[in-house]
Amino acid sequence: KKKSIYKVWRAYCKYIRSQLRKERTVVCDILGTFYYTGNLSTSDVSVYFMPHEELVKEKSLTFIPIEAVESQLPFVEVTTTEVSMSYSAIGQVCGMDRDRVIDTLRQFLDMAFSKHKELNRRIDLDMLFGALTI
Repeated sequence: KKKSIYKVWRAYCKYIRSQLRKERTVVCDILGTFYYTGNLSTSDVSVYFMPHEELVKEKSLTFIPIEAVESQLPFVEVTTTEVSMSYSAIGQVCGMDRDRVIDTLRQFLDMAFSKHKELNRRIDLDMLFGALTI
C-alpha cells in the first residue's frame, strides 16, 4: 500500500514538473495551482504555489492571494498557459484508474496533515522541483 502511495505521489510530482518545464501553469483540484514564474535555473524551474481556499480553510493554513504576490513580487509571472492536472495520465503510469489515483493522493495528503498535527512540527513533502511544506 505504501509503495502505491509513493508511486502515485512521484508520478503526480513528475507530471507537475514536466508541465512547469514547458512553462505552463498547472491547476490541481486537490492541492492548488502551481505557477511557472519564468525563472529557469540550471536544473529546474521556479514556481509559486497557491493552495485551494478549501484546503486552507480545512487545514488552517495561510496563503497570500496572487494579486498581492503580483504587486509585491514583480518576478512572479502568471501569464503562462494553464493546464489541468491529468489524473488519467498518472493512472496510466501507475497502472490504476483515475479515481484510485485521486483517492490515493487524498489519502497521502491526509496522512501528511495528520502527522503534522500529531508531531506538531513542519512536514516537507519532496515534489522533485521543491518541497511542499505543511
